[in-house]
Amino acid sequence: MKKNSFLIYLLWGVLGFKGEVYAQSLAKTIPMSAVAQILRPNDSQGIALGLTGVSYREGLASTCSNPAGLKLDKATISFSHIPATERYGDMNLNQEAFGVGLPLNRNLMVGFQFWNLNFGKITSYDVHGNRQENERAGIREMQISGSGLLFTSRGEFSLGLTIKYLNFYVLDFDSKSPLVDTGLRYSANHERVWYSFGVAISNLGNELKHDGFTLERPIQLLRSGIAVGRVAKSDSSFGLLCTIEYQRSVNHDEGHAEWNHMGMGLELQFSGFLFGRIGYNFDFANLEDDAKIKGLTYGIGFNTPKKIRVVFPIGVSLNYGRGITDFRKLDANVISITLGF
Repeated sequence: MKKNSFLIYLLWGVLGFKGEVYAQSLAKTIPMSAVAQILRPNDSQGIALGLTGVSYREGLASTCSNPAGLKLDKATISFSHIPATERYGDMNLNQEAFGVGLPLNRNLMVGFQFWNLNFGKITSYDVHGNRQENERAGIREMQISGSGLLFTSRGEFSLGLTIKYLNFYVLDFDSKSPLVDTGLRYSANHERVWYSFGVAISNLGNELKHDGFTLERPIQLLRSGIAVGRVAKSDSSFGLLCTIEYQRSVNHDEGHAEWNHMGMGLELQFSGFLFGRIGYNFDFANLEDDAKIKGLTYGIGFNTPKKIRVVFPIGVSLNYGRGITDFRKLDANVISITLGF
């Protein structure tokens, strides 16, 4: 049987083994899939606006919060990066995600995404204490998403579905499980003002197990939120987006993560291609204050101006999102690039 301090530390955190107080706190608050899916999703705009997105987020990154937001008008590819953190010793926890999206027609969209949360290389030892080889460890997910739009005289309905394949791998432990996200959204425009409402539930499916051990119990998260915005009249005018979102886990128990959270965000749009964002998080979970997720978030964004797109038929989107406070001791610092052809 292979042993090392990293593996013991990791198992305390994600399997719920009873041990020191800090390890028990980890087991109740940070399943590893939640690090990538909830605490640090591959969505710079959602991070900047207080971990929100269910009611307003569109494009490939919308599947982080609500697959009904998968709305594209051109073939699109995306990449996002979350830098490594040194908060957990040998675990660097850097994360990358790649996405491809395609509008099949005006009403149907499809998207593919892959992300990998990298724990780094682990040095293992045999029962005699002899050093073995270094092995990579982490948790990764492949997903396919689809959304359909229904236009009415009063607004627009959208329904989305994401089928995911989650894989947890560390040393001799390797577990895989299919999961499902689904959501819906309604939005409407009224002259210069628009509003939308969205609801979604994520990670419907089975636990990740290996030889009888539960390696991961993904948080089944229910999200609901509203967003209101002011449409920019021209490229030289200002736009505005305000949002509020409530999130709650529906499968937590005494040993499982409890997630009871509300986020708020405000985005200012300058000249149609520059964006300034700020948000705030409220944590209602029954946790110690130093374990709560609360505080400010912020970010900036840039889209290629429409005048430039006439000359170069490629639209570029650059976004950065940051949590001022470390989310349960995990750095939230997300950079994304999106290209539309």
